[in-house]
Amino acid sequence: MHQYALAGKGKTIHSTGQLEWYKHDVNHKSIKVGGLQCSKTFYAYVIPLDFKSGLPYMTIRPYTDDEWENLPHLILTSDENGNPQSSTARPMAIMMNGLMPFRT
Repeated sequence: MHQYALAGKGKTIHSTGQLEWYKHDVNHKSIKVGGLQCSKTFYAYVIPLDFKSGLPYMTIRPYTDDEWENLPHLILTSDENGNPQSSTARPMAIMMNGLMPFRT
């Protein structure tokens, strides 16, 4: 995974926006509240997520030699330097300025 944070204990810190920018469908809502609790990759693979104390985690571990040789390799994020501002959106500011109607 490019530009990823690994806590070193089988957990990751990931940005929904970063994954979505790379065309993955991210659903980080718990199944207990009607979510899918997974990320579906651009390649149509589904990565399940675990929830602990309300936070989603993608469990990871080092791969084996056999897994490296026999399983597909998926690219989840870009290897280029990203711009976190590229996905900045402020719909509330637009609504508060009367440029977007509130739904009723």
